[in-house]
Amino acid sequence: MDAEAGQTPFDQRLFLIFMVTFAAMLLFEFSAQFLYPYPPDWRSNLITSLFTSGLAVAIAYFPLNSYYTQSARLLAERKKNRAVEAELRASEEKFRMVVENTLDGIMIAALDGRILYSNQANAHIFEITRGAYEPGSKNIMDVLTPFSREQAQADLKRVAGGIDGFPTEYQAVTATGRPIWIEVVGKRVIYQNEPAIVISVKDITSRKQMERTILQGNKKLNLLSSITRHDINNQLVVLDSYIELLQVKNTSQDCRDYFSRIEEASGQITSMIRFTGEYEKIGVGSAVWQNLPGLVTSAAAGVTFGNIAFENDLPAEVEVFADPLIVRVFFNLIDNAMRHGGRIRVIRFSCATRGTNRVIVCEDDGDGIVPGEKERIFERGFGKNTGFGLAISREILDITGISIKETGKPGTGARFEMVVPEEAWRTTGPVLGAN
Repeated sequence: MDAEAGQTPFDQRLFLIFMVTFAAMLLFEFSAQFLYPYPPDWRSNLITSLFTSGLAVAIAYFPLNSYYTQSARLLAERKKNRAVEAELRASEEKFRMVVENTLDGIMIAALDGRILYSNQANAHIFEITRGAYEPGSKNIMDVLTPFSREQAQADLKRVAGGIDGFPTEYQAVTATGRPIWIEVVGKRVIYQNEPAIVISVKDITSRKQMERTILQGNKKLNLLSSITRHDINNQLVVLDSYIELLQVKNTSQDCRDYFSRIEEASGQITSMIRFTGEYEKIGVGSAVWQNLPGLVTSAAAGVTFGNIAFENDLPAEVEVFADPLIVRVFFNLIDNAMRHGGRIRVIRFSCATRGTNRVIVCEDDGDGIVPGEKERIFERGFGKNTGFGLAISREILDITGISIKETGKPGTGARFEMVVPEEAWRTTGPVLGAN
């Protein structure tokens, strides 16, 4: 190929033209001698040379020009293909180096779960030798516990259908029989010209153990707090009883003022105790993925709306990652609208997109909230019937990074917007109702 590359198509054309011209001249000369056996003069020789040269050019150059142009194009394409092949080999080597040296386990599986490739980190996670994951010899479901297989099969089917996976936790068992927790995310790709799923695996066993330890510690603290609250409430009942007895025995106006202040302080202590009882429930259960429209439907199930219309326009296949108490947040928003909204006719839940985040909207068409109280309503103890109020609702949402604020206009109704970060929002199918 080096010799071919050093000779240009133009040089080759000149050589061929020369050879064809020489051959034509010989052929014409022999033909002339045979047909016209007289000695030629210089005029006939000149005519012979010009005629044969023109004939050679017509025969050789124009047909061969197309041939050599095509040859040059094929040669350029061949060089380009070699360059592309070299780049692909380099890219493949980089990919293999990254995959083999990453700390996360990487598997490539067929759509039915058969493992086609596994890196060293994955073998380390499952405590197996490299030979245990020969292509097609093992299925993903073989390493999962029966508790996780049903969920894993549903997730695998969803990813195989082209819906990108999201981090999901499964219980698994290593080759030595040791139970572990893994976090898995999958994405459909093309591998060896066939559709497949690339799976990233993280060993989160240590994290789950720490979470369990923290939850156990919280339960013990909550038990101690519950006992203490119960004892304090008992003492407050005794205190209130003695105050009533004193009011009966001592009817002077001065004492009544003192008794009134003592009762007010006792009521505040009772309110504080109730608040701590509600607040300690936050974070007791681990945050989990929950169906969003289902949560709103559950929150509204215990409400008597009367003539007020309730609309749940949230997409059916949307899930949020939140504290299990989020259902009480939605109930509190509905209850607040019923209590303080004035002459409302409709309460509506919907969602919208804001950049990479999603916004859950709860709105009504009542009196709305004046600008000076839009932030104060989230303060503990603000307003009446505070109970499980907006202050605790904000804390529950904040556990997984969800923020809440009131953005409605006075006179047109209240509007609460809960901004859900991208990592706390997912869909189990196409989102049809987002706007």
